[in-house]
Amino acid sequence: MNTKMTKGTFDALDPQADLFTELKKNPEWWKMLKEDKELHIEIRKDNYINAYYNGGSVAKIEYKAKDFVLTTNQKYLGIKDDKDYLRIDLAEFNKDMLKQIKERICKNYNKHIKRWLQDKMIAMDKNYIDSEFQYNQTNGTLHIDLIELKDSALTFIELKQNGENRNPNNLDIIEQFIADNKAAILDYYKKLITLKNELGILSVSNTPVSVNDTPKLIIENT
Repeated sequence: MNTKMTKGTFDALDPQADLFTELKKNPEWWKMLKEDKELHIEIRKDNYINAYYNGGSVAKIEYKAKDFVLTTNQKYLGIKDDKDYLRIDLAEFNKDMLKQIKERICKNYNKHIKRWLQDKMIAMDKNYIDSEFQYNQTNGTLHIDLIELKDSALTFIELKQNGENRNPNNLDIIEQFIADNKAAILDYYKKLITLKNELGILSVSNTPVSVNDTPKLIIENT
């Protein structure tokens, strides 16, 4: 498989990737992240994971050269460095460090209020099974804020703040993407839900059997 051609597409997700295989062994730091109810954890198509708190990324989780690699913004580690993102020392990654990272996210993360809203919405409604969906296309990257699974149907959602300017064509673009990729969307989310369940970051018995043709727009009054 040509990884350059599949990167950022449905075909890129490999449930047998080393990262997922090793995480199923439940290292202590992974159990810590999963058990923290203030976090939400997302699997990305290119076989890595993000753990989020209040919209900020606590850690990007990868597996390279037979080892876990966790990185986060230097500000969240309280370190000044030439690199924006630094590796977390897993030998020191405990509840105290996680608490400090979360505190620094609250202090430093103020760029994306919408992502903060996403976190709150996901915490309140377990029908939201994915967020920050991105898909590489020949004409650019498609971005969708939330994906809902309700009554066995998937719905793509665009989230806006009250008063925020929005491109009126966005929903049309998403609608066309759905029409062109309905079977692939269903297959991908069946695979993603199964993998999330296996890793213990989702508990969903509902299997998607359809995709709503029309995306939903939610305007949040903040």
